[in-house]
Amino acid sequence: MGNKTRHTANLVSDNNLFVDIANDRVGIGSTQPTAKLNVVGVVSATSFRGDGSQLSGISVDSTSLVDSNSVTRVQATTTGAIVSGILTATSFDGVNFVGKANVTIGDNPPGIGTASGDLWWESDTAKGHIYYNDGSSAQWVEFNPSSGGGGGGGGGSYGNSDVDSHLNQGTASSGQILSWNGSDYAWVADQTGGGGGIALTDLSVTTAGSPLQLGALAYNNSNGVFTFTPPDVQGQSRQALSVGTANSPLQIGAISYNNGTGVFTYTPPDLSSYLTSYTETDPVVGAINGIVKANGSGTISAAIAGTDYLTPTGNGSGLTNLSAGNLTGTLPAIDGSALTNISGTHSDIVSVWTLGSSGSSDYTLTGPGLTGAENDPTIYLVRGQTYRFTNNSGGSHPFQIRYNSNGTAYSDGITNNGASSGNIDFNVQYDAPDVLYYQCTNHSGMLGKIIILGDVVNEGSWTASAGAAQTIDTITGVANNAIKTAEYIIHIENGSNMQAQKVLVMQDGTTAFSQEYAIMHKSGLLVSMSATISGGNLLLQATPETGVSGTTTYKVTRQTMR
Repeated sequence: MGNKTRHTANLVSDNNLFVDIANDRVGIGSTQPTAKLNVVGVVSATSFRGDGSQLSGISVDSTSLVDSNSVTRVQATTTGAIVSGILTATSFDGVNFVGKANVTIGDNPPGIGTASGDLWWESDTAKGHIYYNDGSSAQWVEFNPSSGGGGGGGGGSYGNSDVDSHLNQGTASSGQILSWNGSDYAWVADQTGGGGGIALTDLSVTTAGSPLQLGALAYNNSNGVFTFTPPDVQGQSRQALSVGTANSPLQIGAISYNNGTGVFTYTPPDLSSYLTSYTETDPVVGAINGIVKANGSGTISAAIAGTDYLTPTGNGSGLTNLSAGNLTGTLPAIDGSALTNISGTHSDIVSVWTLGSSGSSDYTLTGPGLTGAENDPTIYLVRGQTYRFTNNSGGSHPFQIRYNSNGTAYSDGITNNGASSGNIDFNVQYDAPDVLYYQCTNHSGMLGKIIILGDVVNEGSWTASAGAAQTIDTITGVANNAIKTAEYIIHIENGSNMQAQKVLVMQDGTTAFSQEYAIMHKSGLLVSMSATISGGNLLLQATPETGVSGTTTYKVTRQTMR
């Protein structure tokens, strides 16, 4: 039979097959099915799968019922049926059972739904149990069937003597409960509730007013609280404790106790009169005075002034050849104009920045103009001055000054460039580039810009030839250092003739643009000025005019806009 297409209307066949489309139910012999499959009549099958707990009125003939786990639960025989599991019925015919009872055959007792009077045959031990519930206690009670044996015949009645003797209340005392100890039941005292309290008298190690004891411990049997009263040390009579008298210097002083305030007082020894009773040669006195000498054989004695050490006098006017390394402490304010031969290192460092790090992504700088809150800040340096960077960024962030980002190191005037700790000093040269960069050699993202301030002054000479351009100033790496515009003041001389002017230059990284203005000359134009980009550098060039030749000198002052 092929697949059927689902319809929206109910399907009724001629042989009483009814399909309830709305409720997804099928009726055989019924047009009002109440379950997924509702059969009015007899269902014949060779086997049934499932636990069979809801099946009733099943006729078996040498067949079996199998659950969803392929375990046989009911096996029909020629004389009856063998049931494995729980058998539930409203009545049993032929064995004088009246009313409803559950009979379970298996290794484990039944669980939810057990009622008083239910029976359980423990198949692995061949023991019978009846479920007992009198409203206050409930348990399975083991019993031994009366005459007729375990085969199920004979019938008979059961009395108290056949029930576990533990359930006989005559053997229990008032307040006891029935408890299972793992192998048997027994009547034991109920320890789950509270009691009426334990009456205790005061517990005391000592009295509260005895200071050298531990105090008093009391128990209040009305609220169950223990109270500890510490000892009272104030007001107790006690003699002063003394290792030595206060004026005995070789002792440790005196310790006294004020029994009115409970305060101990220590009085140190008085050494003032003791020192006068010893001579200057006594090594102990020498040690106290702070000046001793050793003879090299283990003997220490007091040093003698003038012999073993000097006692300088005078104003020091005759002192010469003092090394700066030997001058320590705070020196008095002096003129110093007459001091000679004083060695030392002069430092002209004008600013110091301390380097930190924000993880491995940024440098932080703390110093003039910076609080350390900015990441990779731009810093400004002036030509002709010296600066210090102290690298405290953690030891894994070498600080290097470079021509450009990820470029080569710029080391002109720099000491310890690329150090991961300590000081990096930068003496900014007059010919330093207008823009430099600082960068961590381990983490390329830790990158910042250095702007070099101050006019660039450049001068030189060349042998002029008309029409041949001469480069008189170079700005390197313009593609990386972000210099957009530069202004020049230029002075040119050739023989007795001279020329002065300004030139404004700008560039976009690939092309340079220039404009000459404010041109002056003595007796004719010497050169024309232009700009070009070559090899990534911005070049300022002077081209001699017609008739100009020979030695030509120039001076150039440059200001840049970054």
